[in-house]
Amino acid sequence: MRGAGVHRWALAMAALLASLSVVAWRQGRAFEVQQQLEEARADRSLALSNQAQLNRDIRALQSRERIVRVARQLLGLRPPTGQVRVIRVEGP
Repeated sequence: MRGAGVHRWALAMAALLASLSVVAWRQGRAFEVQQQLEEARADRSLALSNQAQLNRDIRALQSRERIVRVARQLLGLRPPTGQVRVIRVEGP
């Protein structure tokens, strides 16, 4: 009889150890997933920041003031005055 009690106690301890090991593994995995989520959030935040900067750059590059300045500097063009007639020819 005494041997059966020892076996039950050993089996109970083994079950307890196994369950604690599973809990520790699950918590470790949850921590890893949480770290990955934090990294993904940081990457997304950086991407949104870059997108906002690119949108500001696009607006600045498309501004009339910049286009007129670059056209004058690189091509020697200037905006038409009241004395100049602009004729627009549509393509085919």
